[in-house]
Amino acid sequence: MTRNTGAVWPSGREAFIIVAGTMMLFLLLEGVIGLSRSAFTLLILEAAVIVPALAFLLIRGFSPVRIFRLKSVGLAPLIPALMVGLGSKAVFDEIDRLVQAVFPMDPRILDALQGMLHAHSLPELMILLVASVPVAGLTEEMLFRGLVQGAMEQKEDVTKAVVITAFMFAVMHFNPWWFLEVFILGIFMGILTWRCGSIYPAALAHGLYNGLGIVMTNTGTRHLRWYSSGGHVSSLWILAGLALIVGGFIWYFRVTGYRKTEEIT
Repeated sequence: MTRNTGAVWPSGREAFIIVAGTMMLFLLLEGVIGLSRSAFTLLILEAAVIVPALAFLLIRGFSPVRIFRLKSVGLAPLIPALMVGLGSKAVFDEIDRLVQAVFPMDPRILDALQGMLHAHSLPELMILLVASVPVAGLTEEMLFRGLVQGAMEQKEDVTKAVVITAFMFAVMHFNPWWFLEVFILGIFMGILTWRCGSIYPAALAHGLYNGLGIVMTNTGTRHLRWYSSGGHVSSLWILAGLALIVGGFIWYFRVTGYRKTEEIT
């Protein structure tokens, strides 16, 4: 590799290579760890997401703060971003249930996922929440909405950049049953990032989405009767989720303004 000689952003080709390298690192770590599927395993994997990208930027002489879109934002865009994350959980949970009804997940894969996401003690639950909320929220958004989407925006229109990045984001999760919900979530996070030029609103929404999933996974079914029945999310909560998503985006667009990638410092 040669050092950056004035390029504004890593190229789209370089972004694809970094994501491919990250996927290979995932597979390698899972092999070394032995597929233990524990809370600590999840923490290691989520922390490792950003390692290849960070190494690339430092070797090439790019600014990680700039390329990862770590531009500070005020409180104003964070509240509507949280609304989007909160509303997405109910709506995408139902999407997942519908997908599972048509294409049931392999029981072995389901057991492995539940083993990783189910805590057997309070310390283990804390590790799961740390891995899923601040770590995953930041590392995944730094890689995808920061580096990858930023690279795509240099050569493609914003819509194509958001969609391509969301597709890569969904593939990176290695779970075809989750593809649709992760893809749509990626589009939402891409819009949040594009609009204000910072990953922080998306990272916050993403982290909340993950955190709610962990809490619900570790809550007994009998304690969630207010939320779902008959194997589906209550229509009331689906409508509430849609209202939060729409209202959150309307509010978000009112308090933010788009800045071109080149203007991000």
